[in-house]
Amino acid sequence: SSPSVCLLYWEGKDALRGNNLFRRFMRDAIAPKWNGKEPITLAMSGGSSALETVNERNQLDYIRKIAGTGAEVYWLDAGWYAGPKGGSWADCRGNWFPDPVKFPNGLKVLADEAHKNKMKFLLWFDPEAVSPGSEISVKYPEWVIRKTERETGLFNLGNPQALKFITDLISKNLIDWDVDIYRNDYNMDPASYWKLADEPERVGMTEIRYVEGLYYFWDQLLKRKPDLMIDNCASGGRRIDYETCKRSVPLWRSDYECEVYPDVYEASQNQTYGLSY
Repeated sequence: SSPSVCLLYWEGKDALRGNNLFRRFMRDAIAPKWNGKEPITLAMSGGSSALETVNERNQLDYIRKIAGTGAEVYWLDAGWYAGPKGGSWADCRGNWFPDPVKFPNGLKVLADEAHKNKMKFLLWFDPEAVSPGSEISVKYPEWVIRKTERETGLFNLGNPQALKFITDLISKNLIDWDVDIYRNDYNMDPASYWKLADEPERVGMTEIRYVEGLYYFWDQLLKRKPDLMIDNCASGGRRIDYETCKRSVPLWRSDYECEVYPDVYEASQNQTYGLSY
């Protein structure tokens, strides 16, 4: 489906009334709910073991330690998938299967432990980024828009065959591994890739088909796993358009909080101030 347009009418001299009405409309009528309630009150990530250092042992230990703290969600972020020894989490995107060394029994064991301790299981993916040497990059290079063979490419959701492949792959993983929350990250700026793939007389068509593909992809995930929640990350809330907000919730506002900046607390307050508009 193509993007729709929302027009909200309001009266009065105070512009903030329009802001408040629109935000209330989005929250009450558009944003996904879980059992009629707000999606998440508290989520916790994988503790001191994160990214490249995650493994079955330390993650099971972490789940047991946070059980009973009030956390509703156990969150496994990047680094769980297979890749070259010593590679960073970013070097392995396109290998959407568990690292057999770190997770010899797969990821369902983590879901089972989280569920046993009355928590949901959130799992990170970055399916639109394809690292050189990854499975998708090697087997399906025609589905990847890239500037050079040495750089990370963009998986083309506007290609029907590519779209079917990634939809089938990710939905099967979510079902087989009993994932409750699908975290879709997006750590790249797609504009230059879209332009690179455009035909001279059809400028903008790559972007249009890509965005339509994204909405189809998410719709299919929700259709195939009806109890699924989609966490829309994109390095933080960088992709919160009207259509994505129908299908997902952004649980992470900005990757600025990933670093220990001296003004991180003030920055968080400023983000709250800005998001209020």
